[in-house]
Amino acid sequence: MTDKMKDPECVTHKVKIAPRDYSKENFLATFTPQNQLTPKQIFWSQGLIKMKTEALKEQTTASRPIEALTVYPPNTPATLVPRGIQKALTKEIKEMKDIFEKLKAEVTQNVIDRKHDEIERKNLLIANDNLIVECLSKEVFFVATNSELNVARFT
Repeated sequence: MTDKMKDPECVTHKVKIAPRDYSKENFLATFTPQNQLTPKQIFWSQGLIKMKTEALKEQTTASRPIEALTVYPPNTPATLVPRGIQKALTKEIKEMKDIFEKLKAEVTQNVIDRKHDEIERKNLLIANDNLIVECLSKEVFFVATNSELNVARFT
């Protein structure tokens, strides 16, 4: 609006630029709020109202915990868990503890097995080195005796 006020054409022609005054026009008298719904609107809104009430009932029953006062600390509300759910939870927790204990034992056994395998591998490498040395010494002896026999045969 300020751009139009600065525009030279608007200034030369003396164009009046002012916001509309809605108070002069009687819009409030022409607007009448709807007090009653039409039969079609009632028909379509009934299903929606039923769905809203059911959702509200489910929400209130699910979110409303059973409260009781405990002995210690005094006057502190506590939520009670139904026995069936509590038994199932304790059973599941015990099963999970057993599984974790088995896994822990299996891990320690794997560590022990790995150390045992490493020691066995070192022993096999030592035995292999000893066999190589023994084979080489026997081959050297065989070559030496064979050359002696060959020399003795030709002389």
